[in-house]
Amino acid sequence: MALSIPLSPPTTPELASQEVPIEAMPTHTSIIPRGFTDLHNALTTIGTQQNVIGVCFDFLPPTKSKGTDYMIKFRLHDPSWNGVGGMEFRYFRGSKEQLPRIENQGDVVILRQIKTASFNGSCGLSNRATEWSVLPFSVMQGSLDNIKSAALHSFQGRASSQKFLPTIAELQYAKYISEQEDPNRWPAVVNTANLPTSSLQHADDQSRPRKKKFTEIQAIEKPINGPPVYVELLGEVRKIFSSDLRTELSITDYTSNSLLYDYQYGDDETGRDGDQFNYIKDESKTWPGPWGTRTIVVTLWDAHHQFAISNVTLGSFVYLRNVKIKLDKSGLKVEGVCNGDRFGKVHVELRKPREATGDDPLLSLLRRKREYETKATAENIHFVRDAQNKKRKADTEKQHQQEEETKSKKQKARERRKKNRRSKTEIETAGIPLTLNQERPQHTVNSSIRCLNHDVPCTTIADILDPTSLQRKTPKGNSFSVPFQNCKYKSKVRVIDYFPDNVEDFAVPQRDSEYDVLSDHGSGPESDVDLSQGIAEGVKWVWRFFLLIEDANPQTSNGNVCAQMQLLVADADGEFLLNQEAFDMRDEKNGVELARTKEKLFHLWGDLQEWKEEHEASEALDRTPQARPFECMIKEYGALVPSYLRTSRGQDGEYERSFRMFGVTI
Repeated sequence: MALSIPLSPPTTPELASQEVPIEAMPTHTSIIPRGFTDLHNALTTIGTQQNVIGVCFDFLPPTKSKGTDYMIKFRLHDPSWNGVGGMEFRYFRGSKEQLPRIENQGDVVILRQIKTASFNGSCGLSNRATEWSVLPFSVMQGSLDNIKSAALHSFQGRASSQKFLPTIAELQYAKYISEQEDPNRWPAVVNTANLPTSSLQHADDQSRPRKKKFTEIQAIEKPINGPPVYVELLGEVRKIFSSDLRTELSITDYTSNSLLYDYQYGDDETGRDGDQFNYIKDESKTWPGPWGTRTIVVTLWDAHHQFAISNVTLGSFVYLRNVKIKLDKSGLKVEGVCNGDRFGKVHVELRKPREATGDDPLLSLLRRKREYETKATAENIHFVRDAQNKKRKADTEKQHQQEEETKSKKQKARERRKKNRRSKTEIETAGIPLTLNQERPQHTVNSSIRCLNHDVPCTTIADILDPTSLQRKTPKGNSFSVPFQNCKYKSKVRVIDYFPDNVEDFAVPQRDSEYDVLSDHGSGPESDVDLSQGIAEGVKWVWRFFLLIEDANPQTSNGNVCAQMQLLVADADGEFLLNQEAFDMRDEKNGVELARTKEKLFHLWGDLQEWKEEHEASEALDRTPQARPFECMIKEYGALVPSYLRTSRGQDGEYERSFRMFGVTI
């Protein structure tokens, strides 16, 4: 490549008189050559002609201006420039040949007599006195001798007199700032070598890098010589490393690629765990999976880095745009880089599994993750579904351990005695209502239980369950029936039984599944919680139990049993009913809370619990209900029947008529 720099022959007195030893290379303490100013000060100095030197990291091909001149736009960067981007310059001349010949990112541009003006924001504008020199990026990689040699034997720059020739000090500074640049942070520029002239006239619209469409990790190829490859990736964040300037995300879409690092099961990718002598193992450092060549590291810079610090956590699903694929330091594996956008646009987007309906790439990723988890479980390979919960659990255990270590034995003994006294008092108090006289009017409404919508008239259970309410007719008069109605009712009822028989089973552990959005997802094994293995990460307790209810004034005819309804109490409706969050009711530490719950349920069903504990469960239905009636809000809905319980083969959607309590509180 020809060197675009105006230098005189070796015998020029001006150049020879300023020669310095080649060993005098600039360091971080180098100063700007005399007569020059850094880009930061140049940008803020409006209307004054000045000399600058900078590394070109972004440029557009020459275009025809609105007048008769040609123009080239480019941006320069130097160590004085903080943050993303650099100073913009616009150079005008009557012909293309007179414009600065910038051909590659990394070319060092020397400008003399440039003026900063406020033109759609501050930028450098050329004038009749402006002179330029361009040092190609390929030359800057060599020694100062090579730069001098190339400069003396070839130049295509424009200089009106010998006084504008670059000095050795200027060449040393140019090499210094070139070495400070990180090419990985440069944005992509369109190669216009083969574009027609008509296309170059519209380069402003065509200069943005062309990117491939969405790419799975398994389709990433090893970059070869040529234009850089840019892709869009979707993946789950399994590990995060952040510093002041960048964030590294280890993401996976659960496809495999031999060009990625191979995580072997049983190895700790992060190195030695625990203390410096390796006596203590720190489980929080262990790689959560997936294992094998399924994870790529993507480094985020500038605005992307700032966004990730504030919004991206372990377990997040991120969609990354404009990711440059390159080789790592070993030259054997690939990694990704997301550099700053010239306009400051963020190319990191969060995707939520619960909102994945219609998002085919995310749905496919979730299916692959579910398949991988199922296979890992079958092969007895440990895999953490939610990496964030693993980190939170490790942090909580570490904090708890530190708190326990700081407590003295005397403090622990004092807390234990205080807890025992409080538990004994509250349990004794909680037992008082269970011995109250049960001889109460059975037809008066229980004032301890209230419901919403007082003005709504009551409907009997018999009327709600009447099958004729499901009969419909088409406009032509053809009869058909619907499996359920989306309706809400208010009814006066009493509780005659409940399920499960043990009140301690009214709260169940539940793990939110990111697979819920999948159309073929049911109550599969990935949603089950094995209590024998301890409570896993990401598990919370929720209310879930059934009440068997009947009308407050049951009516029977011809000896038939009066209408009864199974009523589900679950989740937030259970919290509203009991005014209490669900908890592990079998844990001995929660004995006080369990006593309070039973006391509240006594208002709901009277002595039913005592009766069931003394008699067989089947005998509970034979006794006369003792509980006082109460007004209850009921909502009817359809529950999707699992495929293995469907009565009609080949039918995708089969629904069962169901009822649920809501808007009732004790």
